[in-house]
Amino acid sequence: MKDYLNTIVRIGRIVISPELRGLGLTRRIIKAAKNFSAERWHIGGMRPIFMEISAEMLSHIDFVTSSGFKFIGRTEGNITRVLKDMQSMARDPSGDFGMMSLQRKYFRALEDYCKTLQISFEEGLEALKRKIELNQDALTTGEWAVLRSVIRNPIPYFLCPLDDYTATYMRAALKSRPKAETATTNQFEFSARSTQINIDALSIRAAYRVPETRSTKIIMDAFGLKGDTVYADIVQNVSVKASNGNIIFVVGTSGSGKSVFLNALDPEKTLDGNLTVKRAGSLTHSAGWLRPLRDDIPIFEALAEKFTPEKAFVALSRVGLSEALAFIKPFWMLSRGQQYRAMIAELLLRDEEVWLLDEFCSDLDPITAKIVAHNLRKQVIATGRIAFIAAANHTHYLDALRPTKVLMLRSGDEPAWLSYKEYQNEFLDQVG
Repeated sequence: MKDYLNTIVRIGRIVISPELRGLGLTRRIIKAAKNFSAERWHIGGMRPIFMEISAEMLSHIDFVTSSGFKFIGRTEGNITRVLKDMQSMARDPSGDFGMMSLQRKYFRALEDYCKTLQISFEEGLEALKRKIELNQDALTTGEWAVLRSVIRNPIPYFLCPLDDYTATYMRAALKSRPKAETATTNQFEFSARSTQINIDALSIRAAYRVPETRSTKIIMDAFGLKGDTVYADIVQNVSVKASNGNIIFVVGTSGSGKSVFLNALDPEKTLDGNLTVKRAGSLTHSAGWLRPLRDDIPIFEALAEKFTPEKAFVALSRVGLSEALAFIKPFWMLSRGQQYRAMIAELLLRDEEVWLLDEFCSDLDPITAKIVAHNLRKQVIATGRIAFIAAANHTHYLDALRPTKVLMLRSGDEPAWLSYKEYQNEFLDQVG
């Protein structure tokens, strides 16, 4: 068996910068590794014919199947033998028990734990036994922190063929054996129900009754103004049609009515009493807005408490926020780009069919805004949401968002509907 050990090349770890996750870079790195292994890698003249990867994260998020890997099974771990090994080493620390370097490492960790708590080694073994026989919830925080480094649970093992012959061999082998369990138990689809928005002649008018004060009388006399009420047509005669997977980008200068327009699309919103909304057609959808997460607990816990840990894992991974340190940070400790991703993950976990995003990416640098826009677009299409996104400053990420339609609001004039390409060509070129 040792003669063929080098026919399998292993991916030890894939690390993507947290700010660049969600762009498909993992697939590109794996593809490059496969090409290099197939064409150039060898040990003693032996070329690898398979690539393997195993990782605990694959129990929660499958990030390798799309790159051609097949789930083979789970590693053995050490659960069935570690307790026996620790007992044997306690009786005869100088004995030979096979994988000595690892076993001694576990033994020292357990010894240090017992010394710190001033308990006997037998009591430490009892805690280890509880973790194995019950679950980690049966342990104190201190026991869990130490014993997690002693126990290796079985983890998913994936294999990928590197040439046509081994691909044929693997297909036949997998077909002939009983269907294995799936590697990832978290199979969730965050799809929305079929939704159509059909609104005609949406108009929003503001009215303000001018108070009769000395100051206002001076202005009215000076400029010859008459009447006691000021009117402003904020949005004029907008007809909106949208369906699942559509991204409607709302643009316009400051004061053109972008925010008011979004508010008018939310059935649960009560508009300011000075605003009058007229439209033909009813709002039958539910609407969700980006909102900050709780900032007194880790973001993973905040989402897991509301939606289950399994769903939180998947949602955070979908938006490119699958970095361990980000999971255990509170919302306020995240970068602004990570905060956007966390808020989009929460939108995914909620049930609203329509997403309303105001001042989208207005406080992000150009590169991060582009990444966030790319991820948002991907999730809107994948889950069948309808997204209305408003922003004044957007030229740096518009090509990543690629909206279905652009609604251009113009103060004092009727709006214009444009395709993404029309808006890009006619208006952004003029700015450039």
